[in-house]
Parts: sequence; structure tokens; C-alpha cells
Amino acid sequence: MDLVGWLPFTDARPGQVVVLAQCGIGTDWEAKLTQLDSNIWDRHIRWHVQPTRAFFVPFHHESGIAWNRNSTSGGIIFDRLRVAWLSGQGNLPQDFVDSLKEWSQEQIQRLLRIGT
Repeated sequence: MDLVGWLPFTDARPGQVVVLAQCGIGTDWEAKLTQLDSNIWDRHIRWHVQPTRAFFVPFHHESGIAWNRNSTSGGIIFDRLRVAWLSGQGNLPQDFVDSLKEWSQEQIQRLLRIGT
């Protein structure tokens, strides 16, 4: 597991949205789709509600058969476009949005240098 997130309710009662996520950034990212097994975490954490699985990739993932297969194997897919959409909705902390913008600008500049 690379990332865990949760959204508690203000009443502080048990039962909240919990997301366990795996990230895949290398060329072998598809091999990681099934690596996140929430049953293993069940031995260590008593969940009131079973967590949702997610998978993050740093590129645009095309829709279609591959998307369907990969979301079945890895959980909710967060590709570059979904993360960009979420960041524009005001749902992410501003410091994280700023770091995304900075990283994106660095990558654009790097690609421009490579292209010349």
C-alpha cells in the first residue's frame, strides 16, 4: 500500500470512507494492480467498513476494455486527468495543488529541453 485516505464524519462515530491505494509509475505498473490485498490489512486494523481500493497512475489511462479490466483488478483508477479534475474542484489542499502545478511546470520545461 502506497497511500491511505479517509473521510470521517463530524459525529466521530465508527464507519467512514477509507481508501487504500497502490501507485504504479514504472513500466511494470500493470503487475501492481493486484498487489494491494485489504485482507492482509484486516489482520492489523479492525475496519468498521471495508476499505475501497484505488490505483494511481501518472498518465492518462484510455477508456475501454483495459480500463474495465484494470479497475476491476486495482480499484478506482486515478489517472492524470482525474487528479487534474479533482484539483480544479477545490477538493485538494492548496499546498498540494501548488506542488502539482510546480511539478507540472518542471516536467513541461524538461520536455521542451528534450525536444530541442
